[in-house]
Amino acid sequence: MAGFSNYFFALAVLLSLVSTFISDSSQQPLHSSQDSKFLNLTVVHRESAYSSIAREKKLSLEQILKHDTVRFNIFDRFISGASKNGTIEGSLAVSIPAYFGSLFDTNNFVVTIGLGTPKKDFTVMFDTGSDLSWIPCSTCRECEAPKKLLFDPTESSTYSSIRCNSDECSQAQDSSSCSTESNTCRFAISYADGTITEGSIIRDTLTLAPFDVLPNFVFGCSDYYSMKHRAVGLIGLSREKVSLFSQVSQKYGEVFSYCIPSSLSSTGYLAFGRLALPPHIKYTPMLTMPPVVGLLYFVRLAGSKTLPLPPTVFSRTATAIDSGGVITRLPPLAYNALRSEFQKHMTEYTLMPHKFVVDTCYDMSGHKNLNVPTVELLFDGGASLSLDFDGTMIMADDQMGCLAFTATDDMHGGVSIIGNTQQKKYTVVYDVTNGKVGFGSGGCA
Repeated sequence: MAGFSNYFFALAVLLSLVSTFISDSSQQPLHSSQDSKFLNLTVVHRESAYSSIAREKKLSLEQILKHDTVRFNIFDRFISGASKNGTIEGSLAVSIPAYFGSLFDTNNFVVTIGLGTPKKDFTVMFDTGSDLSWIPCSTCRECEAPKKLLFDPTESSTYSSIRCNSDECSQAQDSSSCSTESNTCRFAISYADGTITEGSIIRDTLTLAPFDVLPNFVFGCSDYYSMKHRAVGLIGLSREKVSLFSQVSQKYGEVFSYCIPSSLSSTGYLAFGRLALPPHIKYTPMLTMPPVVGLLYFVRLAGSKTLPLPPTVFSRTATAIDSGGVITRLPPLAYNALRSEFQKHMTEYTLMPHKFVVDTCYDMSGHKNLNVPTVELLFDGGASLSLDFDGTMIMADDQMGCLAFTATDDMHGGVSIIGNTQQKKYTVVYDVTNGKVGFGSGGCA
């Protein structure tokens, strides 16, 4: 694993714990702007009343974390393999976007976009670890979904197919192929949970707001989806050329931000552009790691004297900010120190036997005020995440709450993840132009 030291110089993570009471946030998300250099979309939880793609049966925490672990293991193995010689090895070279794509049982936050002319609205997931955006189409052979959830390109006057020899097809080369019969560009994505989607790569008009239209948006039109009862679309926010972020960056610049809401009744936002960013954002450098520079967003964790961590605890570990991951995963030394200190402050609650990936769960029934420690993550450059109940705990049910952190297996020394639980209510800024990631509290409720 010597290759990691060439790319990552993370030292440690600040995990300070102080007693705090939970209170409701009154902060409101940013409003949409009609300025052509800034655009704001509303983010809601998939299971909220605002969502048109809520599941018929909600997943248990055990199911969610099982799929979250599969996603993480793919991340970890890929990063570890890529770091050995600075190259992507073996069969992963043709599967990167598929493996890094969102797992549909972990990515619970959605936005609404419009496609085609006349415009038809779709609720889709967003993922910083995916490149090609796609939507289930009317030609889908296995999609048991209402017609309103399927895109029919033949009903759009601005639709066009993409030929095999086009630049757009070559830009999606890791997930694309060619239909020799029709000379049309095809895609196939195999997600880590076994989900498969495939179809044609096409162009059509993308509408992000009534006043903001992007012609010739390139995306996948899925005509096969193996998880037919969960046929929903996805927009990719990686730095790869075919992602939605890259395609809209010519208009809004190479910066986007989001705020993930903390509850089903709250809303957040996904914004493109630099205007209206809160002034209190603190930044940390965005690290570059060939050959995965365009696929993930890495940062550096900073040192701490709060917990007894050796200065080299993160020296061989990549740390990715992941919108699709659920919980934060740290090297065993860091996690064990966090868990030990956290438990010292939780003696008023009964520690419960764990059944999940998370191993520190408490019976929280009968407590009017939930008095929990604050966990603070400190990054290089002074940026930090100060986590209250919503960013520290994840509820298994109405009575049991679990520390939303766990340890990596450290077999590969590969990757740590900052999950979306820890990002809740924060404005998270990806400023690709200036090579930095920012965090600001109070972005949404």
